[in-house]
Amino acid sequence: DAGEPYRAPKLVVDDDPKTTCGVPSTQIAVAFYCPRDETIFMPRNRVVESMGTNQGGHIMVLAHEYGHHVQYLSGISVGMTRKTRGLQEDSPEFLELTRRHELEADCFSGMFISAASGRGSISKSLGTSAANAFRSSVTDNTHGTVKHQTQWGTTGVKNNNTSFCNTWVVPASEVS
Repeated sequence: DAGEPYRAPKLVVDDDPKTTCGVPSTQIAVAFYCPRDETIFMPRNRVVESMGTNQGGHIMVLAHEYGHHVQYLSGISVGMTRKTRGLQEDSPEFLELTRRHELEADCFSGMFISAASGRGSISKSLGTSAANAFRSSVTDNTHGTVKHQTQWGTTGVKNNNTSFCNTWVVPASEVS
């Protein structure tokens, strides 16, 4: 709607993904997005280990990585890189910015789920399952608490509007 050019990301579902972004820590990442490749990588073994056979969970993970693609195409990721330049990766400032970036991707994920629910191969009930899958997230320093991951994902589902996803202007307490 903003008139920006759009390119669909590629999707690779492989247990041993090859990417130009370097060797991912597939022991940690359930899935990941590589902007250089404009590709979402979903190592099958990690997704199943994390989400089991819950298709809604798989869609939520895919939608989160798609959110990173949207951040990349819109320039948000470049701004994030500029803001974190020179910061230690374990510093409170770096981690807060990373959480803002990840939680925004959760909100964009919710928007994807809202838009896709009841369309094509994603039935309304599968969309509901995907929206509920935010609750199965794991709290960590880079993605935030389960409470906030669920809050931001649900915000995207309910509002389906990028203006509600602005994690960059809220107090730090909303991105912990």
